[in-house]
Amino acid sequence: MQMLDWSVTFRPLLGPAMGAIYKWPGQAPALTASMRKVLGSSAAKYEGDKRTNCTWLTAYLLGTAFDVDFTLDDAWARWQITRGEDHDYQGYAPGVMAEQGFGELLPAGSVPDGVCLVQTMGVWPHGHSRLVLDRCPRTDKVLTLESNSGYGLNGLGFAGLGNIRSVNAADWRNRPVPKWADIVKGQREVIVTRLNIDQGSVRDWVDGMAA
Repeated sequence: MQMLDWSVTFRPLLGPAMGAIYKWPGQAPALTASMRKVLGSSAAKYEGDKRTNCTWLTAYLLGTAFDVDFTLDDAWARWQITRGEDHDYQGYAPGVMAEQGFGELLPAGSVPDGVCLVQTMGVWPHGHSRLVLDRCPRTDKVLTLESNSGYGLNGLGFAGLGNIRSVNAADWRNRPVPKWADIVKGQREVIVTRLNIDQGSVRDWVDGMAA
């Protein structure tokens, strides 16, 4: 199994996304070929660096890094949750990543173990897509990378710490980041896929922010 190195693969993708504010509909700084195919004639309005949201951010980062094929098995609709409440989303974005061989879908009720893509769904249509970069087993605190308008964010950042363009995540275990139990509390669905990303490389990146 090939594990992607965070600094090599993902760090270059973060810079172009840092300036966007949280706003619907989202955009990606660059679209992959399969994104362009599923978006068709509307693709141009979704390529840009001015606005972002949770599902567009994870689609941009993971879609680019892993070359996700959004044309397969209704993958784009499952990721962006566009088919209505009664649609079978088959694990949403985490399900897509697992099916295409880019991670392992964890059993229901699992806590994040490794670098994970997480989809939570509350009362329809309220849901959220985020990356959990790390979790402290002792405190249950998690370091997330997400696009949000809550947790002190307006766009791309670390929940509880702030936007990535203005803060770092060094020493996150001793800072006011959310606990996993609080993230999943009251959620109707919680889907977690452990991604093929080397967590050691993520920890090196985060620790290096203190320098």
